[in-house]
Amino acid sequence: MLRLFWRLINSLIPVGLSSRNPKGFMMRFPGLLCLGLVLSVTTSLSAQRILEGQWRGTLTNGLSSNQGYPFELFLKVDKQKVSGRSYVYLPDGKFIEMEVHGVIYEDFSIYLEDLRLVAAPDRPIPDFLRKYQLAFKGDIWKKNLYGYWQEVVDDDPTSKRRRLGKIVITKVENSKA
Repeated sequence: MLRLFWRLINSLIPVGLSSRNPKGFMMRFPGLLCLGLVLSVTTSLSAQRILEGQWRGTLTNGLSSNQGYPFELFLKVDKQKVSGRSYVYLPDGKFIEMEVHGVIYEDFSIYLEDLRLVAAPDRPIPDFLRKYQLAFKGDIWKKNLYGYWQEVVDDDPTSKRRRLGKIVITKVENSKA
């Protein structure tokens, strides 16, 4: 596959968009179309590979706070859909586990919602469900998701009572959901 890709790239290099040789460009057009398809498939596969797995960081209580609760997110990606589990670790050693689902957009941003509580007898029950808006920012060494969470409020989403905060999480290396 890689050899075919490089052969395709090398076949396109000598041809330019010049007015002296418009026929040459048209002869190479099927190659450009194929290159576009390969790149779009590669991009969607890399999004899946990059975003899937375990993420750890902090969930703050409020937008101006940098203090918060330890937060973990396990993501599984299927095309543009995301599912997984979120964990909020409380100071008393207990944790809240939620099932989440959502969507990945073309810019690697993610919208997630708490779907339901994964209940157990000894675990606390949260007062509300959350929605998450996350943006991917990464390089070769470190991959991060930055964003915000907010309480799901049915009656008035602009209510000042609504709780919200920030999320900063980093991909745990060599993890896969």
